Amino acid sequence: MSFFKRIYGVIVRPRSTFREISNAPSVWQGIIALVGMSVISTLLIFNKNYFIKVFGTGATFLKLNTILKMMPVIIALGVFATMILTPIFHFVSVSILNLLCEFFGYSGNGKGLFTTLAFASIPSLISSIIFAILVAVDLQQISIIFTIGISIWMIVLKIFAIKETYSMSGGKATLIYFIPIITIITVIVLFTLSITMSIIPIINTQL
Repeated sequence: MSFFKRIYGVIVRPRSTFREISNAPSVWQGIIALVGMSVISTLLIFNKNYFIKVFGTGATFLKLNTILKMMPVIIALGVFATMILTPIFHFVSVSILNLLCEFFGYSGNGKGLFTTLAFASIPSLISSIIFAILVAVDLQQISIIFTIGISIWMIVLKIFAIKETYSMSGGKATLIYFIPIITIITVIVLFTLSITMSIIPIINTQL
């Protein structure tokens, strides 16, 4: 299956497409999908209309003009950072999920998971396109509605990707997907509580 057929398949028939991708994974296609979507999203979001809408109401003309002059540099840095960091973060997240799948007794298919999860991120590009359109017509306030919906769609696709790659049940795929998220949230909450509990005695002594 070609690159663009896989993109189309993820949108209209994700389960069978993820199954096909995991059976014949192409890491390079996954990297191209990741980097391509990230770069296009960066170019769509960080444009002149975006900076004017964000900074135009509260900034002076001089500040706004300075920001607009710096825009090419900001975009170039954003694109460069995206091209480097996106594959790295994706590799780390795939490694964690693959390890969890092996802990649950499923044989490793790291290349398949890397590629399927890369294609499962396609909705992020659609979200960026919608956001750019809403900014252009001055309706960026309602973008949160589309962002929530597309985020849910992307989560479902990633769960499907795990499920089809390892031929596991939907319940186990959902659990494996959310374990890292729950772990990170738990660590943040515990860290915040520990900092708060250590600061409270200091504050009480100064009152």
